[in-house]
Amino acid sequence: MPLPLLRLPFLALKQIFQSTELSDLILMAMLNRRLKNAMSAAKYPVNHLRFNLECHMLSITTDFKKVLVKALVAGQFSDEDAKKYTVRIDKEMKAVTTGKKRGEHLIYVISRKRTPANRWILFEWVSRFLLSFVTPKTFSLHCGSDDINLDNLFVWTLTNRFATVRINMERRIPISSKTLEFLLNDINADELLLGVWCTNESYKYGGSNNVVPNIKKVCINNNNWVDFNNFFGTLKFPTVECRVPSYETINQILKQWINEGNNTLESLFFDVGPRYMRRAEVLRGIDATPTSLTEKQLPRRCKFYSQDGVELLDIKRKTDGRIATIGLHDRAVTLSVWTQDQLEQVGNQ
Repeated sequence: MPLPLLRLPFLALKQIFQSTELSDLILMAMLNRRLKNAMSAAKYPVNHLRFNLECHMLSITTDFKKVLVKALVAGQFSDEDAKKYTVRIDKEMKAVTTGKKRGEHLIYVISRKRTPANRWILFEWVSRFLLSFVTPKTFSLHCGSDDINLDNLFVWTLTNRFATVRINMERRIPISSKTLEFLLNDINADELLLGVWCTNESYKYGGSNNVVPNIKKVCINNNNWVDFNNFFGTLKFPTVECRVPSYETINQILKQWINEGNNTLESLFFDVGPRYMRRAEVLRGIDATPTSLTEKQLPRRCKFYSQDGVELLDIKRKTDGRIATIGLHDRAVTLSVWTQDQLEQVGNQ
């Protein structure tokens, strides 16, 4: 005799939901609206949800399993022998099928229409549907395609808090200045990786008014929007990794830190592409001395200190005497800023 789930007390029903495989719950919720409404009230906690915009896929991580939910259009699903369930979504009949691959649970939601626009509509519906009863601890977002319009992305209406946001670091994705400012000023993230170029070629990012940095680490692969003349006045984040046009630019930025800098920065990493180190250009006009810190002290701030051939030099800021350690690598330059507390801690080692 089947168990009448919807007649159970709420707490008992919630316990059943949270002890059931998430992939089974998703399928049940798609097939039964009343059950889905009960699940929305109970909520299902998960560790992480990742939006993969390029694949139109949601990756959900629980304590034990990973569930992948993918939106497809007609012709994209090849397993004709798979068992399919029919569901009605926005007055249109869709097919839903499940499977397993390398320990991961797979759920495909398939539209009968072939247009790319319809796939985006379906992907948004699936995202909102899942978040009506799934409560992730953290989110991340990956965008690996240059044909995705980030300006009106539905994800921004669902959350602005992420562990990681990765906007293609291999190719340049066009982005408006408005969306660029939204990413840098309004979302909260542990790490923001930006492979974007601003469609307004004359635009330079002017910084934010946030008192507390909303992003811990920013990685910049394309820099037509970076104001290198006011680097520290605009990029007020604890960690910045940035591709720069030349070693002369690095010299200019280091001088800015010496003359003023900001109190937010903890570490910098500059990449100049395939060009080898030009020490004289980096240090021109800068009073730098070999670091006075020992090998035991350096790991506190300089994670690359032990690499062969890395020259470590100390510089001092004029405004307050703060010390920073420069690392000269084969094709990169790092800067690690020390606070007085950190210096006192390593001094006691």
